[in-house]
Amino acid sequence: MSNSDDAEEVFGMGAVVHRTGLSAQGIRMWEKRYDAVVPKRNDTNRRLYSRTDVERLALMKQLTDSGHSISSIANLGLSQLEALKADLVGMPEQEASVEAPRETNRVLVVGAELAAALESDGGGEFELVPLIDDLDQALHRSTLPQTDLLVIDAASVFPETKGHVEELMQRSGAGRALVVFRFASRKDELDLIKADTKISLLRGPVDAARLRRECYLQLRVMQASPHGGPPLDAEPIPDRVFDAQHLARLARIDSAVNCECPRHLAELLKSLAAFEAYSEACEDRNAEDAMVHSYLHRTTAQVRRTMEDALQHLLKAEGISLD
Repeated sequence: MSNSDDAEEVFGMGAVVHRTGLSAQGIRMWEKRYDAVVPKRNDTNRRLYSRTDVERLALMKQLTDSGHSISSIANLGLSQLEALKADLVGMPEQEASVEAPRETNRVLVVGAELAAALESDGGGEFELVPLIDDLDQALHRSTLPQTDLLVIDAASVFPETKGHVEELMQRSGAGRALVVFRFASRKDELDLIKADTKISLLRGPVDAARLRRECYLQLRVMQASPHGGPPLDAEPIPDRVFDAQHLARLARIDSAVNCECPRHLAELLKSLAAFEAYSEACEDRNAEDAMVHSYLHRTTAQVRRTMEDALQHLLKAEGISLD
């Protein structure tokens, strides 16, 4: 930071983070998506923020924590932001956090990597609330922005994860939570899902398109579509039991009984797996496309898992081993 008579006082990113309580990733997201501030650059291309920039960011942080949409306040002047903040003074905390009905759903992301993925994928079907870098930081925040969906990056799922997620949902007003994890014992996964139907699990890593599609799904599950449509299951996609090599071997195995059930089931599973992958990767033109593809992907995966159970039963009955 520099402060002299002939130069405007400016602040680097670290100082702005410290003064506003926002993360560096969140500040950059507000700049890119909403033009909330336009910092200057020095000779090495580092961002330099004016005192007015810092004051505006701090006010926007307080207002979004109280329920205001960043898209509705990002381009307001300093005096307008101060007036909005003044309206909150003296208002009961519970009332101050209630936001007027909005058309765009809000998504609060806990985890810089997931936030960057959603930001890079574009789209305006939902609004990203300023991110929180990690779960520990979120738990220690005195206030949380109000949101519709909470997306949490959790490296591992433990028994205490459920309580942490429920706490953040209650404090942020989230109707649902999506927990992206990499490691967990199967019992912990099932316990987390069964204990609260508003929490869903997604095994990572996931790409930007898949993550955005899952967000669409969670919001659709939370708020029934006005157009009706098929019910959507928020359960995790079941893992494959038989890979391509297993199915290729089964297609060549002679059955002990006078039928070709193992071969037919193997061929059917190959087709289901192929369509499952196709529906997951199919291009989305809009939010409705994403919902249709998500429904097809999940339904096909569930059918595939049912047929895998049938094939396992058949292999056991005929004494066929793939080891």
